[in-house]
Order: sequence, then C-alpha cells, then structure tokens
Amino acid sequence: MTHPSTNRRLSTTLGGALMLALLPMGLLAVVLAARSYTALSVSSPALGAGALIGVVMPVLIWLTALVAGWFAIDRLVVKPLQAIERGMAVYGRSSDPARTQLRFGDRDFGSTELASLAACFDAMADEIDQHSRSLRTALVEQQRLTREVHHRVKNNLQIVSSLLSLQARYAESADSAQTYAVIQARLAALMHVHRWMYDDATSNGVDLAALAGELCAGLETSLVSPAHSVVSVSCDIAPIVLHP
Repeated sequence: MTHPSTNRRLSTTLGGALMLALLPMGLLAVVLAARSYTALSVSSPALGAGALIGVVMPVLIWLTALVAGWFAIDRLVVKPLQAIERGMAVYGRSSDPARTQLRFGDRDFGSTELASLAACFDAMADEIDQHSRSLRTALVEQQRLTREVHHRVKNNLQIVSSLLSLQARYAESADSAQTYAVIQARLAALMHVHRWMYDDATSNGVDLAALAGELCAGLETSLVSPAHSVVSVSCDIAPIVLHP
C-alpha cells in the first residue's frame, strides 16, 4: 500500500512542475507590470485605481492561472489516484468473500488513463476472486475425499479385526489363540493411532498422553494369558500435543 506521504510528494512534484511551466509567464507578467507602472508614473505621478488595476492585471492573471492549474491537478490527478489507492487498500485488507463487490465499476475518474487503470484493477480483482473460489472448491473436494479414504481405511481395519476375532474363537490350541490375540492387539493399536490422527475431533492436534493411555490399556488386555492372568502397564507422559 502506498504511504500517504507519497501522495503529498506527488502533489508537491506536480505543483512544482506547474510553477516551472508557468514561470516564464510569471516573469513576463512582472516585467509588463513594471513597465506599465514606469510608463504611467512618468505621464501621471498620481495613479488612479484604474491605472493600478491595469498595472497589476498581468500578475493577477498569472496567479489565477497558477491557482486554476493547481486545482485542476488536484481534482483530475491527485484525488482520483488517492481514490484508486484507497480502493486497492480496502480490497487487499479484506478477507470477507463479499469483497467481490469492491470494484470501481463505471466510476468517473476524469480521464481515460485513470479509468483504464481502475478497469485493469477490476479485471485483476475478478481473476483473483475466481481463482480463490476455485481453490476453496478444490479444498472442500480434497477434504471430502480425504474423509472418505480415512473412513474406508477405518472400516477395513475393523473388518480385519473382526476376522481375527472369529479365527481366534476356532483356534485349535491356546498358543494359536494367543497368537491371534497378539495380532489383534497390534491391529487395535493401529486403529487407535489412525483414529487419533485422522478424526475430525483431533484436527487441532493429537494428545500424545491420551493416545499413549489408550495404547497401554490395549497392551494390558493383549498381554493377559493363562500364565499371566493380571498384567498392569503404567503410562507417565507429559501433556504433549502433536500436529500431524
């Protein structure tokens, strides 16, 4: 965004250029006024009001031209540029989707060049907004597909766990049943990690202490066997949030 002092420098620069352009006219006006005063003083020592007006008239005309030129520069160049700058600044700061309404449209800027500049900004803003809408649409679609993939992975893990549980029921020996139980416990741990990593509820991060607590609880269950009827696994982890 352009700093406000830039506009003051632009005004000063244009004003200086105007004065430089009108300087020869001002010098000529002063010379004419001096000659008129000298001529009138010689012919009539006491100058009347009409004579004085005639003397200063060239200087007044020059000052009028200077003020009119300054006013024209301010109204036709500086203020329209400031309006365009403010519009661009508002558009750049706005995060509201309604900023699509922030356009110059058919606003009259007093010149074809400034109107063309405003039209170029409108075209650029339209292209940016269209690109932003496309990105938002693509993001929504990507999130939908990601949720679908995670849902299918979760279902597949659950199916495999159910099949292992079914096979464990018909195991021919205790060792086979224990083997199935160990595999099922590892699969359960994988399911816990998957749920903590990809559920919407944990989109702001994974509580490592809570996840470790669930894994330890599952490990206790999987380690229970005829030889070890009571298994206790303690978990002491500082509160840490991981962001996948």
